Amino acid sequence: MLSKRKRAADVLDEKIIKSTVGYLRKSMSQETLEVIMFLKLNWDLVTLVDKSKAIVQSKSSDDAGGV
Repeated sequence: MLSKRKRAADVLDEKIIKSTVGYLRKSMSQETLEVIMFLKLNWDLVTLVDKSKAIVQSKSSDDAGGV
């Protein structure tokens, strides 16, 4: 489980990314925007997999510990 501080930092990071992309997209080519969005999507998928693995591991630890 993420701490409140970590969740707040994640939300802030996401807002900064959205703000930066929103600001820069006016001066970027369509191709550059596509690359950025592709990388962002891949990053989201990678971090989702990491979080999913952590949840599964946590559940299996709880089961093994008899909790």
